Amino acid sequence: MLLMALPVKQGACVALANGKAAADNDAIITDSNVDIVVETTVTDSLTGEPAITHCRWALSSGEHISTTNKGPLVFAAKELTALALDNNVEYEYEGVVMRGTPELRFADKL
Repeated sequence: MLLMALPVKQGACVALANGKAAADNDAIITDSNVDIVVETTVTDSLTGEPAITHCRWALSSGEHISTTNKGPLVFAAKELTALALDNNVEYEYEGVVMRGTPELRFADKL
């Protein structure tokens, strides 16, 4: 299981553990050899990023995605749903109040 520890400092949510900008870290998601990506990054309310990009990377790599972010739903729901269907994976979202709920629903499918 791949677990990453994010640094505890201001601005840490725009960078992943290796210190690179999120846009440079697609390999962490696409080459991680995981089945499910749980996406919970802080998301820009004007663009939906970086959550949309994280979802795209995971779905394109054949990984299921579970997100609690509203950005991907607001800005890219149709695209991400189609991408999931094309890659035979699940695109799960929920979490207005309970962030962990989408992960619980995956338990039925494993």
